[in-house]
Amino acid sequence: MPPSPMTNGPCLPFSAIVPATVFLMDGAVMDLSALKTFQAVAETASVTRAADKLCCVPSAVTARLRQLEQEIGQPLFLRERQGMILTPKGRVLLDYAKKAMVLFDEAEKAVRHDDLPQGTLKVGATDTAATLYLPRVFAQYHLSYPDVSLEVTSGVTETLIAGVRDHKLDCAIVNREVRDPLFKAEQVRRERLVLVSALTVDQITDADEFTFLAAPTGCVQRARVEEWWSEGAHAPIRLIEMANIEMRISCAAAGMGVTVLPLSTLERLADRETVRIHDVPEPWAWLDTFLISRADSPSFAARRLFREMVLQEFRQLRAVV
Repeated sequence: MPPSPMTNGPCLPFSAIVPATVFLMDGAVMDLSALKTFQAVAETASVTRAADKLCCVPSAVTARLRQLEQEIGQPLFLRERQGMILTPKGRVLLDYAKKAMVLFDEAEKAVRHDDLPQGTLKVGATDTAATLYLPRVFAQYHLSYPDVSLEVTSGVTETLIAGVRDHKLDCAIVNREVRDPLFKAEQVRRERLVLVSALTVDQITDADEFTFLAAPTGCVQRARVEEWWSEGAHAPIRLIEMANIEMRISCAAAGMGVTVLPLSTLERLADRETVRIHDVPEPWAWLDTFLISRADSPSFAARRLFREMVLQEFRQLRAVV
């Protein structure tokens, strides 16, 4: 008897364990690889770019599309000069193709990677967390679990929440609680926010103009400051967006304006002595950090172990700060 693919012998592709097919109501069968090809063409609007993305030749992409259209009995694209344009039927299929890919990916993680950390783990984190708190976690995880392909995305909280909701991220570190049954959220940290300026700035609230060096829209720290400032009789805000936290801090130290960051962040700044700290008043002074994932996403080893490392790291930070 040949060895079981889940126990002994060499590892088999997941498609050898779970057939990579989708059955239609009329009995037709779509191969998931064909759906993946269709999705790549739809997202790139080009057979050539889809082939590059899939690491195959354009003729293979064309053949798969032709076969898929024959199986469905409907044209999926209009071949226009500006590229491949989805037909109405094609737009319908694209929605289902995305769902099929997500479900297949979750099934693979749940069935194949439940005990051993393998496969791909897609993690999101705010710029502050990714830059200052998590590098040690990322490095330790990479060294401890070399069979996991760790993909890290940094961004603002609202973008990361959308990424988890849309199955683009397996989990994310964000700065607000998500009160939605679709999500599972664990609070991992609570810390005080402060404003940072050049040493020459004595008072912020008395200034004629408030130049705020802020993260892009969707950042919770930015929203806290904007809410506070809008409720008082303060000078108008001149907003300058900077995506990178280190750039915001450096520009604030140079006298360009004021930025906001967690107080504990200053412990990790080499140029801490070059900035002045200003308090953020209650109730805007506190920033909560959460680890979120989809509540309906099946558990798998790669994410469980990452969660354990994150919780351990933030416990150590809480003890120090």
